[in-house]
Amino acid sequence: MLVGHMLILKLLNLLMVVIRVHVVMVRLSVPLWHAQILIKLYYIYTMDTVPKGTMETPTPTPQPATKPKSNGGLVALCICLALIIVGLLVYIAYEKEYIQIPFLSKNDTSTEKTEEKKTDDTTAAAATTTFTGTTVTATLPTGWTMQEYYDGQGTEYLSEGPNYEGLTAIKIFNASNTQMFYLQAVNGIGFAGCSEYYAFADDNPAYRAQAQASADEIGDPMTIVNFSSMPYVQYEVFGRTVRRIATKIYLDDEEGNNYFEAPCFNVVVTFEGLSYTDEDSYQYEAYFYGFNTTITGEELLKVDDILKSMEVVE
Repeated sequence: MLVGHMLILKLLNLLMVVIRVHVVMVRLSVPLWHAQILIKLYYIYTMDTVPKGTMETPTPTPQPATKPKSNGGLVALCICLALIIVGLLVYIAYEKEYIQIPFLSKNDTSTEKTEEKKTDDTTAAAATTTFTGTTVTATLPTGWTMQEYYDGQGTEYLSEGPNYEGLTAIKIFNASNTQMFYLQAVNGIGFAGCSEYYAFADDNPAYRAQAQASADEIGDPMTIVNFSSMPYVQYEVFGRTVRRIATKIYLDDEEGNNYFEAPCFNVVVTFEGLSYTDEDSYQYEAYFYGFNTTITGEELLKVDDILKSMEVVE
């Protein structure tokens, strides 16, 4: 490194000398070849004074061989990530129905559900029959029957004497031909006051006040039967809202509001389209109702379904 620096300095000095000799020769008008001789002699002198040295080539220090690192874990991770990405893409395509997978076909599942529904509907249809009478129609469980009675027949609650015309009873029988429910025409009875008031959770305070006033008018106490926490079954029969608790039926006296207003006397029911007349053409619409005293819970539900399905023949 030192020899190189010195050589550079000598060359710079030689350049300065050449410039000076040139200037002097120009001023003294010395021939050019004299100047060239002087420069060559100075060059020889300066080169001889440069210290001789040898350039040493550095010997590389041997480095210990490094063991190549294993990339197996990285490769396995990349494969796992690739599989996860591919799986997600396939799942998204399947959910969007861009592709179909035979053993996961949605169409097959939908077809199976449709077939199951058709089977259920067919089974349900086969498990019921349709009753069509003169006044009403109804859907009955297979084996069950219904019968209409006219002109004073089928009831025990009509006064004797006058001749009656029209529907005087409806009876429902189970598959063993045992009577499960009846509606029987009644007349010649009247109610005054309100000895029992049936208060549901959605009772109308104003309606209760009217019932209390009726009871006070005849001087009888009014017993309030609290049904606010009593479970019941509700449905419509001939357009009227009905609530059944066990084997007792309660009608909503005023439809179309947010209350359930049960009449004080629940032993008698009236339905639009059901009526009969006496010989004086006076029309009656009152019917007693009743369930078989040994009816089971399953049979009660079947009677509910029959009553819900009943319609007046047009």
